Amino acid sequence: MTLMNTSIAEADRYGELLNREAEISRDRKLMVKALLVNGQRYSFFGQNKDFIQKSIGYYNKALDLARENKLEKQIVEALILLSYVYYNIPDLDKSLSYTTQAFSIASTIKNDSLNTEVYNSYGNVYQRY
Repeated sequence: MTLMNTSIAEADRYGELLNREAEISRDRKLMVKALLVNGQRYSFFGQNKDFIQKSIGYYNKALDLARENKLEKQIVEALILLSYVYYNIPDLDKSLSYTTQAFSIASTIKNDSLNTEVYNSYGNVYQRY
């Protein structure tokens, strides 16, 4: 995040290294995590449409990879992050939709942290409605 404020080109280089290392490992959870981290790098610049689109692109890639490999925890994480991006745009309908999808999966797995994130997301969206 520090590099994103000082040198976006260098931050992108490290982001690509992160993706490459994750792909070399062939660990699907690590690959999803790398995509989510790269999405987060861009999501902090909510004023820049290009960065938001890059963020959404990374999150969608992570979501697709998590779904292909049936990684429920990572699916919920990707959905929550997508919800936060759309919350900040603001597109509350999409944000609520992603939160609802995350809730339906999170409620079937035993992870209090994820459930807390989902409920927080619901609360944020409903406060803005």
